[in-house]
Amino acid sequence: EAPPPPLLAELAVSTATPLTRVGHVEGFAEEGRAVLIRGLSEQRAVVEGTALFLEDRRPLGCVSELFGPVAEPFYLLRLREGDAPRVQAYASMGAVAFAPSDRIQLVAPEVLDSRGRGLRLPPLVLQLSLLPA
Repeated sequence: EAPPPPLLAELAVSTATPLTRVGHVEGFAEEGRAVLIRGLSEQRAVVEGTALFLEDRRPLGCVSELFGPVAEPFYLLRLREGDAPRVQAYASMGAVAFAPSDRIQLVAPEVLDSRGRGLRLPPLVLQLSLLPA
């Protein structure tokens, strides 16, 4: 069984730390207890465990799972029950997600499939609830 997600109060990034754009909020999954991020197509995917933030440095959570094509990966950030309503209140559809530049790690080429297009990860089925426009 996977360890519980970190408390959002434990995630912080200094205002002096540069941020790297990694994707945008696509919606919520798992009955609102997870944030779905669509990764950027112009960079490699970040690894599981990477903490993601909004531009104002409010935490979105840590990447619990990553899936989809390498050209445009998806990240699932599971939240603790008490944190989910807070993130839903401030993470709007399309909001840009960032990782601290000094802590970002990207997926290594050896985890790609033989064609170099997909990640060798088990399939994941999500129930996606899109945020209102």
